[in-house]
Amino acid sequence: MNKFIKLLNPGEMPPAMVPLVFGVYWSIIGLTLNSQLTYPISSFAGFWLSTTTLVISCTFTYLFSSLVSYAFPEGDNDSLNRNQLIGQTAHIISWKVDEKFGIARVKNPYSNITLFCKVDQGEPNIKKRRGNRHLEV
Repeated sequence: MNKFIKLLNPGEMPPAMVPLVFGVYWSIIGLTLNSQLTYPISSFAGFWLSTTTLVISCTFTYLFSSLVSYAFPEGDNDSLNRNQLIGQTAHIISWKVDEKFGIARVKNPYSNITLFCKVDQGEPNIKKRRGNRHLEV
């Protein structure tokens, strides 16, 4: 089953979405083909109808997965890396920053980044007071 999901997923969409997309296509195509039948059919024709539905559903799922990679490309990331954070000003959001624990937030043009931080051994603790205390990263 895992190989089947990988086969239908060339665009690397989340694996849990593959059976969901396949089920939607299976339902739509199966209902469409069955609604066209107004007369009873033999079991042999029913077998081929089901097989056709399976092949078409697999093909559409494969194509949908391929299109997802174009719609949501990976690689270009708007987040900052560790070196880009050095020298930035962070706002302390925890009650204090001590040798064990602290939380600060750096504003980014795209989002806010929450950092877990602590002061060096021997340095004084930084307490949050009214207004935000600032900390240089």
